[in-house]
Amino acid sequence: MELLQPNKSDVLSYLDGNGAAPLRYPHVILNNRTSENYVIQDIIVGPLPVNNATTDWRLLEYPFTNKDKGKVRNLDADIDRLYSDWVYPIGDSIRNITLDLWNTTTGSGPSNGLWTLGANPFS
Repeated sequence: MELLQPNKSDVLSYLDGNGAAPLRYPHVILNNRTSENYVIQDIIVGPLPVNNATTDWRLLEYPFTNKDKGKVRNLDADIDRLYSDWVYPIGDSIRNITLDLWNTTTGSGPSNGLWTLGANPFS
């Protein structure tokens, strides 16, 4: 959990001296490992200070441009499939790039010179 930086569009009028300070919200990352589809989800809680009458939570969507709006599969929760289903295929798909840049490769092939490691936001 951390304090969320306000959205730029919510801050502009305050910075111009034409509006009130934006409300502050904690940014919380949920690591859901209780289902077959493990996900890491960003949410916001608030506004601060916490009050039972006004505090709520919602998905944090505005900083993200992907179709899942901040929700990503938690590959670390399924470590047995992390490399075979995700890391190695990506490495194989960019072998020509890594070979051109560093004269070595990554992926599932026998001539690997680079190590590819999976990480999640907690690493």
